[in-house]
Amino acid sequence: MAEATMICVDNSEWMRNSDFIPTRLEAQRDAIQLISGRKIHAHPESCVGVMTMAGSREILTTLTNDTGKISGLLHRVNVDGSIDFLSSLKVAKLALKFRQAKNHRQRVIVFVGSPIENTEGELKQLGKKFHKDGVAVDVINFGEEEANQQKLETFIQAVDKGENSHLVTVPSGVRVLSDVLIKSAILSSGDNDGVAGGGDDLVDPNIDPELALALRVSLEESRARERQAQQAAGESAGETTAPAANETPMEVDDGMDDDLRAAMQMSMQGMDGGATLGSMMDAPQEKSLDMMTEEEQIEYAIRMSTQAAAKEEASAMDTGKDGAASATEPAQADAALAQLSNPDFLKDVFGGIEGVDTTDENLQKAMENIQKGKTEDKDDKKDEKK
Repeated sequence: MAEATMICVDNSEWMRNSDFIPTRLEAQRDAIQLISGRKIHAHPESCVGVMTMAGSREILTTLTNDTGKISGLLHRVNVDGSIDFLSSLKVAKLALKFRQAKNHRQRVIVFVGSPIENTEGELKQLGKKFHKDGVAVDVINFGEEEANQQKLETFIQAVDKGENSHLVTVPSGVRVLSDVLIKSAILSSGDNDGVAGGGDDLVDPNIDPELALALRVSLEESRARERQAQQAAGESAGETTAPAANETPMEVDDGMDDDLRAAMQMSMQGMDGGATLGSMMDAPQEKSLDMMTEEEQIEYAIRMSTQAAAKEEASAMDTGKDGAASATEPAQADAALAQLSNPDFLKDVFGGIEGVDTTDENLQKAMENIQKGKTEDKDDKKDEKK
């Protein structure tokens, strides 16, 4: 609902103090700009007026929805004398009578940063008058909070009607006045719930239901994407925890959660061709060079050399003729095997390596083992064809 608000500024000599950054007066200016902006944007028909309470008690601006005008006039406020709390509130109440529509709610926001000279009984009587006329009052007690606390509590109790009035006491030690007001009931009451509450309702659905719905849908989509990202991160972490090839495969418990079971199964998939962990364990593994004997190292080097030579010869052939290529494969294997018994071939392979003797007994024995293995493989293949 639209609301007409008059803000009363404490511009007494006490506002020169620098316990608030940079001074009490400057801290009020920032806070008033915050409050007026929130009030005006809460409803298109809401308006705000500003007046001073010390010196001549000047009305800086009547009720308006121009935040730029309010900000410019606040910089013209100067410190002058002491405040008259009762007279200032009566003037503010009178200014509210000139609101745009009579159905607009009425509210006065008062900044009090200097001692109140009026008695507690006078404040209580004024509070009852405001209560009767339906004018809500919010008071920000700062700077001299201990001296004014009791009087202001009595005043707010007399004014309050259905918790429409509030007293915000800023404790000593707080340097920024606006930080306290953002979390206070002054900015989170009435039509300002959606603006200052900090919840999902960033826009009042009563003002702009389409925008409020769009924001809510956007928030839900953002949360859904975040949950999916977290789930994907958990699954990828599960994949990296797959057991090593020399370990026993992990069994998946039938009683575990479906998502966890899926992650376990994914983690147990091999890297090449989707081979399972069990098939990779059954495959023969090459022994590390550090674990080989000298004879085994020589045998391994010769096997690698012959395989490389066979691949080079095969790639040089015309692969377009599948029949001819398949027919020459046995001949190539026999030729490569025959090379192992050729002393000139061994001298070419190992002659450039320092410290390698082609007539060494270990080398000759490794050559015999390779030839023997090749011959047995060839005989086995012949038997299988038969």
